[in-house]
Amino acid sequence: MGRAEPQIGLFIKPMLCGRSKSLSDLSTKAAGPCIAQMKYDGERIQVHIDMTTPWHVRIFSRSSRDSTYERSSIVPYIEQAIHADAGACILDGEIVTYNSYRQCIEPFGSVQGMAPHLYVSNHLYAC
Repeated sequence: MGRAEPQIGLFIKPMLCGRSKSLSDLSTKAAGPCIAQMKYDGERIQVHIDMTTPWHVRIFSRSSRDSTYERSSIVPYIEQAIHADAGACILDGEIVTYNSYRQCIEPFGSVQGMAPHLYVSNHLYAC
């Protein structure tokens, strides 16, 4: 069987992380060194970018649904962040709520029930 290559426009099933109740619980599950990170209250997305096509950007949800239309408010910011000569790439990330007053990303659970289209900042952060 040959090696499968990623293709722009075709969703790639993401590797999902696991959950542990404590650091000691984590150490029993991990076979070696591991990384832990803050859980932000966001929405997992996969962004397919091809600057050579008319649509430039397609956004997929965690469940592989094309959600470009629902997330169209962030497409111009993605296009601004990517150089026109960048060609094509696939980004896997998280849409999070940034509190501009406190200048921080909101922690998990603090924005439940808020509509994701209420405010769009013109900032993209590489995490």
